[in-house]
Amino acid sequence: MQNTIQNNKQSIVNVIEFDLFWKIMGINKQSLILLLQADKELQIKGEFLTLGYNTVTIKHEDLIQLAQVYNKNISQAWIDSQENKDSKTKHSLMLGYAPVDQNKLLKKLFPGIDKISVMDISNYEGASLIHDLNSISPPSDYLAYFDYIYDGSVFDNIFNPANGLITVSKLLKPEGRISGVNVSVYIPGAMTALSNEFFYSYFMSNCFSGTLVYSACQPA
Repeated sequence: MQNTIQNNKQSIVNVIEFDLFWKIMGINKQSLILLLQADKELQIKGEFLTLGYNTVTIKHEDLIQLAQVYNKNISQAWIDSQENKDSKTKHSLMLGYAPVDQNKLLKKLFPGIDKISVMDISNYEGASLIHDLNSISPPSDYLAYFDYIYDGSVFDNIFNPANGLITVSKLLKPEGRISGVNVSVYIPGAMTALSNEFFYSYFMSNCFSGTLVYSACQPA
């Protein structure tokens, strides 16, 4: 594996987990905790990229509680506001409650973010950066561009996850950070299962600092 990543890219966090019988690309409770913890350690700010437009699969009461723990201001009134509802993702209709919009939530929790970009293979859910992560060439206009990248279960849903991981890493600034959630066992909706070692070895071999990999299992 080529050492293509600069040594000072840091705080790479990847969570391998599943919490629903079917796989939903999104921001769930566990991955939001990681984002909040990352922001507590070093403010999330600047250019933020999400891989796909994520469904926020967090119940309202859990979202309010998490915000309180991390001294963030999210109220039931804010959640209930129609302008903060998810009107983009198809999975928002599968939850039994009206989830909040990913961009509204990220800006609310992390006001240091200047701009949120969304990468996808098409613009069917409002992506602003159209790119196929199976491609061998990263989007040249965005090399070393983003301060933070969030993967809400994309690498386990493309044909070439190794190439996708290399591409996404090249989009980070030298001090950039990335966090993500992917499945490590097969469940309906996932094209592949990616082991903890897949992510850990890649980031460590390429001299990222602060590499953390967690496993989260669905209770029996």
